[in-house]
Amino acid sequence: MFLENANYVRFALAALNMVRQNVLGELLHCQCGYLHDLRGVKFNDGVDYDYAPGKPLKFGRDAYAEAQWRGLHSIRRNGDVYPTHGIGPVAKILIFTTGTVFWRYLHLHQGQGIAEIYC
Repeated sequence: MFLENANYVRFALAALNMVRQNVLGELLHCQCGYLHDLRGVKFNDGVDYDYAPGKPLKFGRDAYAEAQWRGLHSIRRNGDVYPTHGIGPVAKILIFTTGTVFWRYLHLHQGQGIAEIYC
């Protein structure tokens, strides 16, 4: 069993339903990713939870709530905090269709850090 809350979002359940009804035919390849813009969570003005344009941009100790650790994490590590969010729905589909279990999981990250783009 692969426990992941992303398996139960609307688009993941829709994809699983299409697979169960054989709408997509035989699955030969699956690809996934974490599609969630967290800029408003990683950086804020130190007062409100989400960043509002025109206010000072803060992260780390001067920020509010999750931005205290998420902003620094993104700058220091520049990676995916939740790699299972993307693979969870795919795992559920593959286990349903083929009974396949994962032997390897490759996580690639490419591009600029979010802090460089947002600041």
